[in-house]
Amino acid sequence: AERKAACKQHRASSSSCSCQSSRTSSICSCQCSRTSSTCSCQSSGTSSTCSCQSSGTSSTCSCQSSRTSSTSCSCQSSRTSSSCSCQSSGTSSSCNCQCSRTSSTCSCQCSRTSSTCNCQSSGTSSTCSCQSSGTSSTCSCQSSGTSSTCSCQSSGTSSTCSCQSSGTSSTCSCQSSGTSSTSCSCQSSWTSSTCSCQSFGTSSTSCTCPSSRTSTASCSCQSSQTSSTCSCQSSRTSFTSCSCQSSWTSSICTCQSSRTSSTCSCQSSRTSSTSCSCQSSRTSSTSCGCRSSGTSSTSCSWWSSWTSSTSYSCWSSGTSSTSCSWWSSGTLSTFCTCWSPGTSSTSCSRRSSRISSTSCSCWSSGTSSTS
Repeated sequence: AERKAACKQHRASSSSCSCQSSRTSSICSCQCSRTSSTCSCQSSGTSSTCSCQSSGTSSTCSCQSSRTSSTSCSCQSSRTSSSCSCQSSGTSSSCNCQCSRTSSTCSCQCSRTSSTCNCQSSGTSSTCSCQSSGTSSTCSCQSSGTSSTCSCQSSGTSSTCSCQSSGTSSTCSCQSSGTSSTSCSCQSSWTSSTCSCQSFGTSSTSCTCPSSRTSTASCSCQSSQTSSTCSCQSSRTSFTSCSCQSSWTSSICTCQSSRTSSTCSCQSSRTSSTSCSCQSSRTSSTSCGCRSSGTSSTSCSWWSSWTSSTSYSCWSSGTSSTSCSWWSSGTLSTFCTCWSPGTSSTSCSRRSSRISSTSCSCWSSGTSSTS
């Protein structure tokens, strides 16, 4: 059995490089350069590779790779006041962690079987945390620019979690857990953006939340249980909140909010074949709410453009084959509300264009075939 351990120090003042390699067919490489650098690399088990590079002033790079069968852990930390921690354990695991520029922290943990964890953090005061556990899990986390935080967790069987955060004062959190083909994607760019995406449960769940070119924008997307799709988009806005929740079976929830001062909320629970769509563009102080619970084949749709002080609400509970639709364009102070409890085959449609101070209300309870 081949055993190789290499520890290199060059062009360093007050540098520490520690490299440990144990058991069979292990390779541990540690490079440490420039002033006040610490590089620690540990590799144990069969067929393990651990590479650790640390350069620049006041840099710390820690890399641990343990257990058996084709484990690779790579950790790079460069420039001033950088910390990079990479841990990889279990069978067929790969953990890649890169941390560059000033005051950056990059943490990457990868455990169990067939896991891949990628973590990159660059710019000033950036934090990137990536955890991937379970069988066939992929977790990718990128954080760049000033004061950015990107957290990505992926656990369970066949899960994919991607999180990107760039620009000034951005926070991007992405969690994906459970089994069988779960995908969670979260992107947040430009100034003062917050994007949170959670996807858990089983069987073909997709949760996507992009937030771009915004100031103090918040986008939250939650998708749980079986066969759910939740999409939330917020762009070119100021003080924009977009919340999308989808739970239980065969639900689709889409929420889009663009331009200024918009609020869009979409909730869908305990449903089968439910679609909830809310779109709001070129508006000021717009609220769009859609709730659908305990229903079958329910559709709620809103389109609101060139409006001011508009409120749209739709509640549908205990219903079958219910449709609520609104179109409002070129309006001022418009209010549209639809409640339909305990109904069957109910349709409510409202259209209003180029109007002022309009109220649309629809109530239907205990009815059948109501339009």
